[in-house]
This record gives sequence, C-alpha cells and structure tokens, in this order.
Amino acid sequence: MRGDRRFEHRVSFTNSDLGLLNWVRSTLGAMGFHAHLGLPNPRGVRQVQIWRVEEVLQLMRMLPLRHPEKKAKAKLLLDSRKSWSELNEDWSELIAGLENDRIDFIRLASEKVKEKQAVERS
Repeated sequence: MRGDRRFEHRVSFTNSDLGLLNWVRSTLGAMGFHAHLGLPNPRGVRQVQIWRVEEVLQLMRMLPLRHPEKKAKAKLLLDSRKSWSELNEDWSELIAGLENDRIDFIRLASEKVKEKQAVERS
C-alpha cells in the first residue's frame, strides 16, 4: 500500500499539465468551489484540491463517476449516517479490499502470461 491512506474529505485532480490544472481550478472556482493549486513534486506533477467538507460532498454528488473504485469511495463519503470513526474503519476496509483485488489481478495476469509463454514454446 502506498503511504498513509487515511480517510479524508478531499478531492484531488492530479496532472503535470499546468494549463489543464489551471483550467480545472478556474472552472471549479467559477462554480463556487475553493480549489487550490499545489506546488509541483520533483517530477512536475501538481494537484488541484478541494478539502472543505461541504464542497467535497457537493462535488461528489455532481460528478458522474464510472470507475468502480471511485464510486465505492464516493458512496462511503456520502453516507452521512455514519460517525467519523465508522467512516475511518470502513475506509480502512475498503483500501485493504482494493489492495487485495490489485494483488489478485496481478497474480492472475502473471499466470496468464506464463500460460501463453508455455504455449508459444511448445
């Protein structure tokens, strides 16, 4: 797992294209969100972030998410019936499940590559 993956109310748009990120920031600003452009990392990658809880929730309700992982995270975030500690626990379980799915996918892909190589050798 990559670093500390604790639960936070935050939306990040990450890219190395400064023009694109400036457009995202200004568009979000025009929509009434307080978006902040961060400094680049050593590879020139920056993030536009929103971290005000109500703004994050509002944006999550607006976005037509399609990626299963992002949909699961948004669903967890939008479940306002849960306490902060319950959300943190659910978040940890979600991240662990995603990590297990990633490991399973890599294992299956590796097996398929080995099978294909064996067929090609015979």
